[in-house]
This record gives sequence, C-alpha cells and structure tokens, in this order.
Amino acid sequence: NTILELAGLPVVTGAGPSAADWLLGKHADSEQEANFFEVDFVPILADPTRRIQKRGIQLGQDFKFVYDRKIEEEFLFDLQKDPLERNNVVANPPYAAQVAEMRKRMAAHRWY
Repeated sequence: NTILELAGLPVVTGAGPSAADWLLGKHADSEQEANFFEVDFVPILADPTRRIQKRGIQLGQDFKFVYDRKIEEEFLFDLQKDPLERNNVVANPPYAAQVAEMRKRMAAHRWY
C-alpha cells in the first residue's frame, strides 16, 4: 500500500498499512511510534534455522536499533547525530536507557 499511496493510486483493503506519511516525514514525532523490520541476506535453503539474520526497530527519525543474529551483536544508531549509521553507540553509557527501551520493545514485538 505504501507504493500505491505514493503513486497516488487507491490502496488495497487488507494489504497492510501504508508507510507513505512516515517516509515523507509527515508523521508525529513520538516515542510511541515504532517501525519494526527484519532483513534476510541468506537464501532460505542455505540455512533455514537462521533465516532471519537481522531484526530491528526504528523510533521516529531519532534512533535505530538492530540485532544481528549471525554475529550476535547489537547496534544502536543516533540518527540525529549519525544519519549514515556509522557510529554504534549501544555501549555508550549516555544511551543506556535508550538501549534498554529498544530491547524491551523488540522482546515484546510479535515477529512472524
């Protein structure tokens, strides 16, 4: 539905929500707004037990948290200070509360 809405076409009922407003920056900045994602770079047949390699959450345009299952490592990016996601701040003490919040949200999310 996101692509349909961005193209100005009618959305499909039951096909899932559109993220067009979020992509265009027309969303309310709120700590409650969370976008979850999964990324798979491994062919399913290569290792079906470890199919989803990375899971993550992004809160608004402020923070992105990623857990890489292959190397068992966490990443936290402060998108306001580091929009290119080059500086992992997960172990920096000033970000401890943010890391705890991200872990909590990831654990509570229903992954498919």
